[in-house]
Amino acid sequence: MDSFYCGTTEGRITVNLPVDVSLLLSVDIEYRKPNWTTGFFPGTFTTGTQCWYDIVNNTDIGANDYGYWTVWAKMTFLDGDFTYTTPFTFEALRPGYGGC
Repeated sequence: MDSFYCGTTEGRITVNLPVDVSLLLSVDIEYRKPNWTTGFFPGTFTTGTQCWYDIVNNTDIGANDYGYWTVWAKMTFLDGDFTYTTPFTFEALRPGYGGC
């Protein structure tokens, strides 16, 4: 995933995890928007070492959220301990302003 258009209602943010999801209680996909606002999407996982969030609402990446987002996963283990993945970035593009 390199980029999304602002206001999209389709797409998937995927995070590779350093452990098998069978060891986890939950995963949140946390983010920092270009304006430094932070938040999270609830991560979905089944088996393996990936979690994801499906973009379904045009406010998930809103019309004014263009620029580079930083994303990471907060993994909560079955015993309640937690850790974070290494952050990565993607670009939210304004429709009609170049990009992909």
